[in-house]
Amino acid sequence: MTNALIIAALILACVNALVTVLVWRSSLYKRSHKINQTILIWLLPILGSVLCASVIWETIRTPGRSQQRTNPGSSIPGIGSF
Repeated sequence: MTNALIIAALILACVNALVTVLVWRSSLYKRSHKINQTILIWLLPILGSVLCASVIWETIRTPGRSQQRTNPGSSIPGIGSF
């Protein structure tokens, strides 16, 4: 029984460490946000790491508005062409 608990704790620590590295390597957040997310990950190990990882993966997977380019020759809808 104690071996299973030790293994579970090691797996949990590895997952927390991985998510912490993902948070700190992300360029989406300011330093204060990264500190708060790290605290969340380590104080609420399962919930915090799942929450932070899902937010990071969702922002990586979904392109932001700045990455969506429009054709510079096209007109703005409702305004017409110049």
